[in-house]
Amino acid sequence: MLRIIEAMLVKGGCFVKAIVNGTLYTVAQGIIENGTILIQDGKIVALGANLPIPEEAEIIFAEGAHIYPGLIDADCKVGIFEEGQGPIGDDTNESGSIGSELRAFDATWWEDVAFEDCRRAGITALSIGPGSNNVINGQSFVTKTAPGVLDHQVIRAYAGLKINICGTRGNQGDRTIDIALLQGQLQKAKELMAKNAKLIEKGETPEENPKLDPLVALLKGENFARITVYANHDILNALELAKTWGFPLVLERCYEGHLVVDDIVASGCKVIAGPTFVNRYGAAKNLSLKMPGVLAKAGVAVALCSDHPTLPSENLSTQAALACRDGLPEELALRAITLTAAEILGVADRIGSLEVGKDADLAIFSEPIFKTASQCLATMVNGTLIWQPEEEGECQC
Repeated sequence: MLRIIEAMLVKGGCFVKAIVNGTLYTVAQGIIENGTILIQDGKIVALGANLPIPEEAEIIFAEGAHIYPGLIDADCKVGIFEEGQGPIGDDTNESGSIGSELRAFDATWWEDVAFEDCRRAGITALSIGPGSNNVINGQSFVTKTAPGVLDHQVIRAYAGLKINICGTRGNQGDRTIDIALLQGQLQKAKELMAKNAKLIEKGETPEENPKLDPLVALLKGENFARITVYANHDILNALELAKTWGFPLVLERCYEGHLVVDDIVASGCKVIAGPTFVNRYGAAKNLSLKMPGVLAKAGVAVALCSDHPTLPSENLSTQAALACRDGLPEELALRAITLTAAEILGVADRIGSLEVGKDADLAIFSEPIFKTASQCLATMVNGTLIWQPEEEGECQC
């Protein structure tokens, strides 16, 4: 258990916190043994070995602990697939093939018990998004996991438009219809862009269109497409669409990515892989647990996700450990649930690594994170403790 001693108010009404004598896994700048982190105003203001501690600091002794940046689940449905609520709590998929105007944020229930599960597992940020039953499913966002109503903790309100071209349920599993519908919407968005450009030239107000505006943002490069792909030909279709229409692309699931790795590398796109810790049936029948490692070692930016509740989000680090076992280098496995995830989601300026100036979002573990016996001792968001066991040795079930 971590020990905490005195806290004194410093000038300006701000507290300084010092976490001392822990092993710091900075992700961006290597590992620091017997390291110290200084936190003020929710930000990391200094870190390193043998740092001087301000007299007024609240000191958190972390001898023997392993301190990581808060973990990031790059894609999940926490809060929109509410645990224990039945059908009324499932807002993942709506009717209709085109839902570009829909926002996962509007459906999020902040009291979902899965948020607490995330805190207990050292997860400090989530990318929450809609399901994938339709061609265009809606807009994802990135938020922190501190308790309470979290709208003020949203880090990025628009973090990718969810698209599925694998043969959606709404179109009886027909890929050709899915791709035709998507291209039809992209063409309309292109025409709207041209129309608005002329209006702006005339000094007139551009036209707003809730359904097309998210697609216009894609074509302008202001947001990115998160395209669900399973089979290798789904992946190639997504790459071709991105090349033809010129939008930034992140492949999600990517179960057969190891079969077309050269094409993915050549495209320059990024990947949110998995969840790989699932039964291999249906669309996942050709999934290889080596897929994240194959892609990452080829130079692809790879993050991991739970797609909660497919895999409970709290098992994110377990999935990374298994990917490490099956070929994903340990450094890249850690990055896949921290810094690389933040980079893909466009929030690496604030989270994903232990660096001066970044938010003090920390996950403190009893042992190195990929060890079977490792347990989360504490989770912090913006320098505030949001979870730790009530008593030393407390069962974490």
